[in-house]
Amino acid sequence: MDTFDLTFRYRRIQFVMRAINRLYPRLQEPGCRTMTSSTLDALKRRLYQQLNSLRTYQGTGFLRTQTASHACAIFSRTEFKSQAGALPEPDEFVTLHNNEISAVIEQIGMECDFARFTNETDKILGSAEAQAIDSPFRRDLLISYLGFAVWDAVTFPMINMQDPHEALQLTELHEIIVDRISPDDAMTLKPCSAVVKGSGFGGFAGFFSHAARENDYLLGRLHAIDRLLNILASSVERDIPGGIDMRPFKKRAFEIVLREEAKRLPNVAGLIAELQSAVMSL
Repeated sequence: MDTFDLTFRYRRIQFVMRAINRLYPRLQEPGCRTMTSSTLDALKRRLYQQLNSLRTYQGTGFLRTQTASHACAIFSRTEFKSQAGALPEPDEFVTLHNNEISAVIEQIGMECDFARFTNETDKILGSAEAQAIDSPFRRDLLISYLGFAVWDAVTFPMINMQDPHEALQLTELHEIIVDRISPDDAMTLKPCSAVVKGSGFGGFAGFFSHAARENDYLLGRLHAIDRLLNILASSVERDIPGGIDMRPFKKRAFEIVLREEAKRLPNVAGLIAELQSAVMSL
């Protein structure tokens, strides 16, 4: 891996850059005294330069002419010019030309010199820009860099098990956050006695009562408002110290929905009145 694993180095640098991206929302935290967005930008710029340098090795242009010629000569022997059915067995060919092949591989490894990139990354993460990051945040960054080999050992086999013929290939794993929108999670109006009625009779109660359908339709709109505003608040709470008080926004949205639906849902007038009273107390 130290000699030839180009993609490992790609994945590690990208992993570190994602760790840097996670530091931007923390610039407003009380413990952040010396870290700035300019510092993080400078670190990412140097890492991007490394990625660009690594892309040089996707082709063969980095090889010396002598090395490329030697490699071509090994695999341009007369035994390869015969009919396909008469080609030598791979194992036999490698055994016969083992010394030559080993010498070319060793030479290519020396010309790649991937260890140099590891040293350069070490220097970047020990540079003045990195030292300007406050200690707790720098610790998180170094954990991402030093611990990547462990993470990669766990996750890369899952990526590598994919069918190579699939059109969409997974190249790395990302965290996916799932938010549920359920009456059980909509807590803002919980003191109210309103409950979903369509769940009775094995989930078929709504088929037997128009009032039950109106009840659940109305509560569905209110629960969606409650959950979606909570999700919005949770997505920005790290960026805004103290978070956002969503109650005024929820109250306004609830009032609009109840005012609109009061004209269309005659069978739940009592429920609407009860909900309007609960909303006024928010």
